[in-house]
Amino acid sequence: MKIRLLLIDLTDCLYQQWHLAGKPENIDDEFVHNLSSRLLKFSQDLQPTHIMPVADAPTSWRENFIKNYKFHGNTIPFSIYKSLGRVEKQLTELGWSKVIRKKDTEAVDIIWKILESTNKSESIRRKVISSDKRLLKWAGPITTLEPYWVRYETGRNRDEHWIEFKYGVKPKQINDFLALAGNQSIGLKGVPGIGPKIASDLLNSYDSIEGIIDNLDNIKGKIADNIRTKENLFIERDLNIGKDGVDLNMSMKDIKVSLNNNDQEGITYI
Repeated sequence: MKIRLLLIDLTDCLYQQWHLAGKPENIDDEFVHNLSSRLLKFSQDLQPTHIMPVADAPTSWRENFIKNYKFHGNTIPFSIYKSLGRVEKQLTELGWSKVIRKKDTEAVDIIWKILESTNKSESIRRKVISSDKRLLKWAGPITTLEPYWVRYETGRNRDEHWIEFKYGVKPKQINDFLALAGNQSIGLKGVPGIGPKIASDLLNSYDSIEGIIDNLDNIKGKIADNIRTKENLFIERDLNIGKDGVDLNMSMKDIKVSLNNNDQEGITYI
């Protein structure tokens, strides 16, 4: 059975819709309707056999490692965040599975776990709705990523070619790139003096942070010194990677679109 899996970072979608609406203090029925309708549009376009909406918890394990760490679950006012329950109600009535949350865990960690555990299955095609740069690592032949909203349609699908054009690196290097150049969306500043261009040049020359460190003698100027003296470089890279040990205790059957009449053969456990 061919599986078309739609993974939705629901907190990120809520955050984007909240910005589009001018950061309202309260969520009205029109807001909920607009968000739900746009999510359904993604579903209609893909015609998925399986849908997994996930959300940030209000706290994240990364807050223990980064001062002033930012993520959508704590940057959205909690009164707004709670409106996800209203969106979830509308979507589950239409056959979607319930929103998955884990204590102290972000949506990116849950999506990462699913992508990692299904990455070798040729029968699965994955579509991720999220603007989180950390997930770009998984872009490839069976995985595309698309943000909830972009100003222009060009480049909407974040595939491996888009990543190489946008950042100058391969998808597998994106987390090293974010550790070097910084990931401002979550509060990682990166290595002083290294911006996107230098980060991509270094990774194209030496492949990874480990390769760069092994060749510091070949790197001129202050860049080598800044890398050499950068504290927690590997920790910051790890914070761009999904959390280890996320236990979902579920199978693809649990997120199967209930209104879809496909049979249950070929269930993949995750």
